[in-house]
Order: sequence, then C-alpha cells, then structure tokens
Amino acid sequence: MVDSSVILEICRLLDCSVDGVRCLGGYNNNVYEVKADKPMVVKMFDRASISQEQLMSEIEWLLYLSQHDMPVVKPAQVHGSYVNYISNGLCFIVFEKAEGNHIQVKDPVMWSPQLFRKWGHTMGMLHALAIGYKPKYPRSRWDEHEIYDRDLTMLAPSLQERWKEYQVHIHRLVPSDQEFGLIHGDLHQYNLLLGADQQLTVLDFGDSEYHWFAYDAAVAVYHAAQTAQAGEKRREFTERFTDSFMDGYAEGKGDTSGMHLIDFFLDFRHLYSYVYHNLFSDFDKLTDQQKLYLDNMRTSLLHDSSFLGSGCKLMQ
Repeated sequence: MVDSSVILEICRLLDCSVDGVRCLGGYNNNVYEVKADKPMVVKMFDRASISQEQLMSEIEWLLYLSQHDMPVVKPAQVHGSYVNYISNGLCFIVFEKAEGNHIQVKDPVMWSPQLFRKWGHTMGMLHALAIGYKPKYPRSRWDEHEIYDRDLTMLAPSLQERWKEYQVHIHRLVPSDQEFGLIHGDLHQYNLLLGADQQLTVLDFGDSEYHWFAYDAAVAVYHAAQTAQAGEKRREFTERFTDSFMDGYAEGKGDTSGMHLIDFFLDFRHLYSYVYHNLFSDFDKLTDQQKLYLDNMRTSLLHDSSFLGSGCKLMQ
C-alpha cells in the first residue's frame, strides 16, 4: 500500500477529500479511486522505473482511441498536465472513472458466448485503429521489454532453452501491416467493464506494445481458458470461447490475418506469464494460493507438450 502522506498530497492536488479513497489494485497496489466532483481513478508510478515519454505514449494512445470512438478509460489533466509529479519519487496519472461492472466469470448470464463475441469485436476494433496510428510518443516493441534482458538461471534448464527458442521463432516471423502493430497487451476479462448498454470498456493500457495481433488475441484466450478446469473441460471451453471471440474479432477488424498463430502464442504466453511472475513478484508477499498457482504452472510447463494438451488446435 502507498504511504498515507502520498494519498494526502494527491488529494490536495485534486482538491478532494481523503475520505472514500480506496485501493483498486494494480500489480503493485498502485491504483486508487478518489472522489472529487466525480469519481476518478489515480494510477501511481515510480519515476525511477518509467519516463515521462513512456507515460505520454500511453496517454497519447488512449486519447487517439477515444477520439475514434473506442470505449476506453480516458486520461484527465490536472492543472493542465497529464503527468503529475509528487514526493517520494512518484508521479501519477488521473483517469475518468469508467461506468460498468467488472466481468463475473461465475455468472452464466454475463460469462457467455455473447460476451466473448463482444470481447473479440472490441479487440478487432482496437487492432483496426492501430493500423493507421502514427504517434508522437511511440510505444516499445515487444522485444524491448526488460524481461528479455534478465537473468533466468532460476528456471529449469529446459524452460530457459524453450524461452530462447520462442524468441528466435518470433523474430523469424515476417508480419504484414494487418498482422502486427500496437496492441493492448493484457486484454483479459479483468481489464473489461460491461456497461448497462452492454458495451465493453477497456482498462489498463500499461502493457501496450508493438507485437503480433495474434499475440493479443492469445492473451485473451489464455486468461479465459484458465477459468475452466484443466484437461478436457478446459479444451472444450476454450474451443467454444475462441469460436465466439474470433467471430466478433472478424466483425471488428474486418479480417483475421495472422490469427493462425494464436496456438503458438498461447503456449508462449503460458511460459511468458511464468517467467514474468518469477521475475517481478515479491515472493514474501504471495499468498499460499498464489504460490500454488506458480507451482502448478511450472509443473504444466515441464510436463505438458502445450498449454491445452497435445493435439489441441484452436485455429485449424
């Protein structure tokens, strides 16, 4: 949790009360809701870990999408600035609080083929807009992420080797403009809000990067698949999910170029998630359930031929 003095400083800048401030989460518990004239969301950053140009690249991307009627969270200026510097080596961005409900995967009315199709349609719209996007502050390419420069000797040798093989394979792929561009990077179900009008609003663009559009789709498939029990039930659910998702995607983008790579990127995402959590999680703060989740991921990666099992192909 962030120090109370930091919260007080932010509230002074926003001219709002500290009453009602609550932590919404974030990977480092750095996202808070505050209540001024209208509810706002504040996302804090360590200035030593991110530059103003990086922050502006996210803001510029969001403003572009919003201007083209893409339902996304909207950044707001504070005293004429989007990036606001405070003490303790921190800065913050303010977003208008989006309307809607978080996705409930145990609600069969909400967690349905209709939602999966809307989800795909939303991603397809995003990718279609990315094709013509020419920013002043460009985002990084996938291979510029620090994860690819880190020491991975804590991993089993076979996983280290597979990690290298994935990178080589991705670099050898030759995309067209319809297959590669700026993606969301983490468009799982918890980064969506479902409004009363049944429209989805997209949250948290912090992982946006230039990557294969198929990777973005694979991220959605991967996280949706994890809501089903591993084994045959997961395979069956994931096939149904992908059918609905891709129907919506084709409507939103207009084509499905490069989507044959979803199966490859699904397996890559499985290893990527394991590597990411091992590098960036504070293991002293993990719950027993979170530690068990990582242990199960490791077992799966070491013993299963693919995330969904041998012979399972989503994109025929």
